Amino acid sequence: MRTTASKHPLLCSVVTVVVFIVALWLPAILLSYFGPGFFLTNGDYVYQGTVECFTSLIGIGFAALMGYGWIWNENGKSLGSGFLSSGYFIVISLYSLVIYIAEIAMMDEVEFNPVWQMVVFVLTVLLIGLAEETFFRGVVANLFLDKYGNDPAGVWCATISSGMVFGLMHLSNLMSSDTVGVLVQVVAACAMGMTLTAIYYRCRNIWVLILVHAFVDFCGAFYSGFIAGGSLSSTISSYEPYQVISALPYIIVTIILLRPSKMREIIALHRLSGVEDTSVGVIMPPAELKSSVKSKKSCAIAVVFAAVILLLLFGASVYAYGLY
Repeated sequence: MRTTASKHPLLCSVVTVVVFIVALWLPAILLSYFGPGFFLTNGDYVYQGTVECFTSLIGIGFAALMGYGWIWNENGKSLGSGFLSSGYFIVISLYSLVIYIAEIAMMDEVEFNPVWQMVVFVLTVLLIGLAEETFFRGVVANLFLDKYGNDPAGVWCATISSGMVFGLMHLSNLMSSDTVGVLVQVVAACAMGMTLTAIYYRCRNIWVLILVHAFVDFCGAFYSGFIAGGSLSSTISSYEPYQVISALPYIIVTIILLRPSKMREIIALHRLSGVEDTSVGVIMPPAELKSSVKSKKSCAIAVVFAAVILLLLFGASVYAYGLY
């Protein structure tokens, strides 16, 4: 199944997005209509966390169906090495967390959520990380890398394409959040998706991505998770067009992660992906890193497509912002 799917990564990625959205929205709809009132009256994260449980389980099954069940035990790098590659995410997330805590400390009156709801918030961001990384790094990123990952230009094509699929998936948030906020989120998520994909290609350890993704969400949604009255949708709706500038550092970090000196190792690690016999786990780097003409063309198309889409999204966010 893996070989067949990787021949048509874009088509299979669209299918993956559809499955992800259905896996997210179907449990949400069923819970809204038939679920006990407890799940609907105790804040966003009790409801969201319940939904993410089902989405994660469906994601694990879907990854196995697509031939990527081995992602949970790859012959990649350690958690420590993966966290080192994720340094930018960790630093900026800690910075935002400190800002939130400082703002809360300056408030005269603060009403915190009950401790059990805080725990549910933490579990929810872990489940979000598990669900999204399973679908979009475990499946989508591998689909594109299996097709294009034999040389540097191909790795870049896979990184850009995977990131764009991840980012555009967030358009589904238009159903629950403000248009401007969602468009800004999509632009940032496209760039963020490229960086997450680059980290995955560097470490080949899906657990690193799950934990880093969860930590980013924890810090970004800290206020809504710990302070009474906050919500995930209100956080997204608060984004404004100028915040798309946050996408630029992600692009810079991605370029650093995929620098030429690391490409040989990335391609070698990819050749070991899915190999169950650890006795063949000696990494044999490719003899040379020359990109084929075909890979260069594919990469150029991906770059142009990404640039056009991101500019259109930014323009649409500015236009929509002006209507308010």
